[in-house]
Amino acid sequence: MPCKTFLRHDQTSSQRSSSSSKEVTIYAPTWVQEGVKIVGNKLKSIEFQVHEKPSLKRGRNADTVTPKLLESFIISEDLNNKSLVLLHKIARNEPRNTNGIINLTYYSPDIKDTSLIYFMKDLARQSIVVGKDTTTFLGGYKSPKVKQAGEPVYLCDLAALQFQKPYNSGRLVLLQQNDPYKGPFDDVIFEHVVGEKKKSFAEVNKAKDDEGMKKRYLKHDGYGGKAGPCYLDGVAYRKFVKTDVLLCGLALADLAAEKGDQLNFKFLKYGTGYFAGKFVKELNSLILFGVVDGLEELFSRKDNKNVLDVIKALEFPFYECDPDNRKRLDELKKRYNVEYRFSRDDALKQTMKGSGLITATTNCADSNVACGNAMGFKSTDGAIAENLLSKGNIFCPNMNNLMSYKYLDV
Repeated sequence: MPCKTFLRHDQTSSQRSSSSSKEVTIYAPTWVQEGVKIVGNKLKSIEFQVHEKPSLKRGRNADTVTPKLLESFIISEDLNNKSLVLLHKIARNEPRNTNGIINLTYYSPDIKDTSLIYFMKDLARQSIVVGKDTTTFLGGYKSPKVKQAGEPVYLCDLAALQFQKPYNSGRLVLLQQNDPYKGPFDDVIFEHVVGEKKKSFAEVNKAKDDEGMKKRYLKHDGYGGKAGPCYLDGVAYRKFVKTDVLLCGLALADLAAEKGDQLNFKFLKYGTGYFAGKFVKELNSLILFGVVDGLEELFSRKDNKNVLDVIKALEFPFYECDPDNRKRLDELKKRYNVEYRFSRDDALKQTMKGSGLITATTNCADSNVACGNAMGFKSTDGAIAENLLSKGNIFCPNMNNLMSYKYLDV
């Protein structure tokens, strides 16, 4: 039986033609090509089918309803010469997901190695879907919905490290006493992002009284049960955030420079709420440090001409700023002539319109589902997609057949 990938739960095949846009590109660090090759070799000759979400009738179970088949393809070693696009199609393959539980049945019985499934999703998380759309409204999630028709906006569809379940991508920065979900590919991602080999729980626990180790590795009860306690590697988490900021900034500069647009770049507090699971306090204390780390490198790069020409302002919605990071941001402002502000404004609000700047924002995506996830106004990701003219459809690889991809030196 072929593996399955689904359109987002509210999408239909009839929307595909109107959702195809060349305005959207998937970006990833150059090293991700190494991971893509691993995926291609492991999945070679496996068939995938693309379906609409089953339309349930009263009294019928989901398993008894045959979803509409839209297309099928067999994976080749080079991922059918579509690389990142195909990776997103097969990794973010669920119609919706709000609990972090990966539906392994969609890969059954052809893919039995769960660590390979985790790797595909983690690798897709290391890339972003970036494009230009138009707003219709703003707000609706924890704020009033307000009309804002016809305003251009750039969106970076970006998933955070996810901690809802012990096998979600957050495990990459956790050192768990009993780690049944550690896979053979975890170190590939960790070493590329963090720049060093990952320590074991035993190594850190042995040196737990060292002040430097205590500052970096934060002791936590973890997920409980058989998993036991764990350490959160604060330095590693900051570097994952830093890499995401850097990738988003470079991608936005690349796209916007072609159009002569200048941007107000909003980087949301992704992954510090619902996706943070039991680690909300720790992630909220670390995220801004990682964001500023990324911005410092973004603006200081020697190949940053597009960045300096395009990104003219920075906005941090719903962050709390500490004196250390404010000092660092003041230095960025002085050195690179880039404005910054902390706000309580909606992600899509055109807060710098008077300065001629277009809003460019990240969202709070999910590694298991395409842009928009559950839709509606119960999450940031859903509300952003609902308030776009395309309903986020142009950012979904199973909908947008004209999507391209590009690797960047990050």
